[in-house]
Amino acid sequence: MKRYDYQKELSLRLAACDYKCTGCDAINSLYPITKLMDESRGTDHHKKFVHFLREVKEARLRMHSNPHGREGRQEEAFVRVVKKDEKGIYVSGAKVH
Repeated sequence: MKRYDYQKELSLRLAACDYKCTGCDAINSLYPITKLMDESRGTDHHKKFVHFLREVKEARLRMHSNPHGREGRQEEAFVRVVKKDEKGIYVSGAKVH
């Protein structure tokens, strides 16, 4: 039960399924890397990344690392740009290994 409680709390804080999810690995690696990039290159990637995580959390969205169980929705098996504007690009889909 303690492990379940831990994973549930972690999922809520990271806005991802659970700690075994590859999405969490990506979040956990992007956080320090974007900070190092900003410090060494004078960019603002870390600020944007943290803003993205807050938006995901506030909207109570979920991030998944695979599109399994989405029969008939093959387009979701590929990452694609769905919109571009002055803020950047918007993507949809999932990269399948």
